[in-house]
Amino acid sequence: MRLSRSIVALGMAACMAAPLGPALGQDAKVDIRKIPCGELDQVEDGDRIAAIFFFYGFHAALLNAYEVTPANLERNVRNVVDYCQKNPGMAIFDAMPKAFQR
Repeated sequence: MRLSRSIVALGMAACMAAPLGPALGQDAKVDIRKIPCGELDQVEDGDRIAAIFFFYGFHAALLNAYEVTPANLERNVRNVVDYCQKNPGMAIFDAMPKAFQR
């Protein structure tokens, strides 16, 4: 099955997205397991979507998931945004699987 260009573009945008939070030096490291959901509200929509796709792909890799259902992507992104708005202190890393269970 071929993915639409927009989905591929979103995936590429996720790879090039700036990190959440304040600007960091080039050699700085960020523990992605600790970035709070509240950070998503502080970035523009494009960066928010890119960050969510990054975490989406990260969790897919952890689960050895090799398939995606394009029809569910928009709903899943909305679920993450909604879940994180209700749980701003929770780490995005921990919120991802909980948001997709809904």
